[in-house]
Amino acid sequence: MFDWYVNWKKREQRKAIIEVVGRILASQVPTIEESTKKAVKDQVVPTKKLVIDILNSLAGSFSGATGREADKTIREKMGTLVKFEE
Repeated sequence: MFDWYVNWKKREQRKAIIEVVGRILASQVPTIEESTKKAVKDQVVPTKKLVIDILNSLAGSFSGATGREADKTIREKMGTLVKFEE
């Protein structure tokens, strides 16, 4: 199992492999980070717009004191989403 530790040649090969993989990963970090941010944005923005549309459709559709309270809650949630967008 630990023959790479005992065998100097295998140990050097292992170090070389780790170094090469490390360099490849280091060169790819900006690309990976950029693509991750884009993927998150592509998922979050449409979902957030859908939630805002749903809240807009619910706002004002209630009547009475309970309706006013529900409308107030909906408007607060929309304000939170708008702040999140900024």
